[in-house]
Amino acid sequence: MKLKRILAVAMATIMVMGMSITAFADEPATNGTSEGAGTSEGHVEKKATSVILPTIASGTTPFAYTMDPEGLVVATAHGKYGNDVVFPATGDTHVYFDNGDDASGKKQYLNSSAAQTVINKSSYAINVTVKAEAVASAGGKDIPLAAKADLTSATAAALYLGLIVGEEDAVEITDTAATKTVKLDGTPANFKVAVTSTGNAYEYRELTLTEYKALDGNSSKTQDDFDATWANVDFSVEGATTENLAIAADTTAPKLKVTWSWEEAPTDVAPSIATTTYTLTANAALNVPVSLGAGSLAATGIASVKNGASALPTDAWSYSNGVLTFTAARVNSIANAKVSRTYTVVFNDTAGTSVDITLDGTGN
Repeated sequence: MKLKRILAVAMATIMVMGMSITAFADEPATNGTSEGAGTSEGHVEKKATSVILPTIASGTTPFAYTMDPEGLVVATAHGKYGNDVVFPATGDTHVYFDNGDDASGKKQYLNSSAAQTVINKSSYAINVTVKAEAVASAGGKDIPLAAKADLTSATAAALYLGLIVGEEDAVEITDTAATKTVKLDGTPANFKVAVTSTGNAYEYRELTLTEYKALDGNSSKTQDDFDATWANVDFSVEGATTENLAIAADTTAPKLKVTWSWEEAPTDVAPSIATTTYTLTANAALNVPVSLGAGSLAATGIASVKNGASALPTDAWSYSNGVLTFTAARVNSIANAKVSRTYTVVFNDTAGTSVDITLDGTGN
């Protein structure tokens, strides 16, 4: 019995040792490889365009008007038009635009046209341009146009028309059209990246009212509040005539034509000159490319070129179509002296942007 136990223990020991020897016989792994395909979640263009322009019903126009230089409407207490028509109670300037019905349901004539509104519901800024012009009647008997300030001193009947855009002063319509451009900012805060209704793609879209109200501080906001967040501008035309000056029976009034349009506003960029050091070549003019900038920071030209505090004479340089040109004579004056000159180019933008450029004539 004792012998059997000894044999059993011996056999177990041999088996354990054999297993241990087998385990240590395999070499450990020293490397590994795995490949995974790369994919893209996609791209969403974060630029949304929606501009609401005035809609004029067919056969109607807010810009039709009646002029009354002789003050007949006021003199007769509007009797020709009856009690269901309302005219300006005070400050009547004798040019009347149909503004539709007032709160009481009466037709309302005012001295300016009903406001038309452009709303920018885009994520980016736009420029809105409104143009108003007087189109002469075929018969050649239109009342003359005059500046508003000249009406009180005029000795003959005259008509004033002015374009109003936003809160700015009216632009007078003369023999040439009145034009005004204003910038309407975009409202990117009113948009979000979201999963489409199909659930398998992305989109950049306007917030819903519920999403807008979920923003901090907006819980009590209404649809009107949300609508008011979009940038907008109103435009109209005002009119006036001289006071109590007679016109001929066949005197006519010019047609009023108003057009409006929009385009994406350029990014505001100040004027600049990319290359500011030039090596001169004798007997050759030097052309320097310049940028007038863009948007509200842009210049329309170069105001001056200075050598220290002194302005360079205008016969030494010129500007045209994005190029500042120094004449060959100016180049020679530097090259022949074998010196370098630093000039300050001053743009005519509001900020008066200036850039120093160096003309090197030492190598000639």
